[in-house]
Amino acid sequence: MEGLIITAFKLDDDAVDKIEKKFSKHINAEVKLKQEVDRALLGGFIVHIRNHMYDYSIKRRLEDMNKYLLSD
Repeated sequence: MEGLIITAFKLDDDAVDKIEKKFSKHINAEVKLKQEVDRALLGGFIVHIRNHMYDYSIKRRLEDMNKYLLSD
């Protein structure tokens, strides 16, 4: 199954391989990820597989923290 990993900086092949193995185990199917760079993420990564998005980006965490701090 193909997917997409978006990172702030290009990952080496070993890092991508480890992430592919984790997601393959998680969804119980072999995953191959194409890589895309988006410097706006600041760090971390986003993975798109099928119709699912797994967001482990620093940008997302900062947005979540901002919402939490501004909520009543």
